[in-house]
Amino acid sequence: MENIQQPRLTFSKGERLCNYHRIQKLFQEGNSLKKYPIKLLYLAVDSQEVNNQVLISVPKRKVRRAVHRNRIKRLIRESYRKQKSLLSSSYSLAFVYMGTEEISYTQVSQLVDALLKQLLELSQKA
Repeated sequence: MENIQQPRLTFSKGERLCNYHRIQKLFQEGNSLKKYPIKLLYLAVDSQEVNNQVLISVPKRKVRRAVHRNRIKRLIRESYRKQKSLLSSSYSLAFVYMGTEEISYTQVSQLVDALLKQLLELSQKA
């Protein structure tokens, strides 16, 4: 049996969007895609920097319990981690959860996949 090495699907600290100015720029100048209950904000960045940086937000106003907010963030992070290889360009991304009810992993995975594919189509048209 051959050892074909798969690329590691990790979500490192460098992939997290933490810079205040980049976050402000993303929310002010970025474009958005929506698949209820997830909204994806995106902004193309210079390819010299880190490939993709991601911010995941679940508003306290929508989901009151911290346990549920953290679970939703984990599900979005995991589904992005598995499907991030779809993106070829460099982006600053923000996944914002807009719903009030809990959602299953399969639903989150399908939504994140659809949003990333939609972003890929838009980037190929431009």
